Amino acid sequence: MGLIPYPEHKEMTHEARELVDVFEREHGRATLVRRMLAYFPPALRAIDSLYHPFMTEGTLGRKLKEILFVASSQVRGCFY
Repeated sequence: MGLIPYPEHKEMTHEARELVDVFEREHGRATLVRRMLAYFPPALRAIDSLYHPFMTEGTLGRKLKEILFVASSQVRGCFY
């Protein structure tokens, strides 16, 4: 369990809330890591700049990429 609480949507800054809302519209529920990054919107923007091209470009489909994310997280023991 983390020592820093996960911010609720209403507790986020306006900028962080907008970034999380855009992600949720495009990809579904925001992960806990994404919610933690809402404390620092520049980091959230940086992660988005990496995540969006990865999920939208290339020859692998989105569903397969999501399955690979889940499988690699499980192998590494990542709970988030």
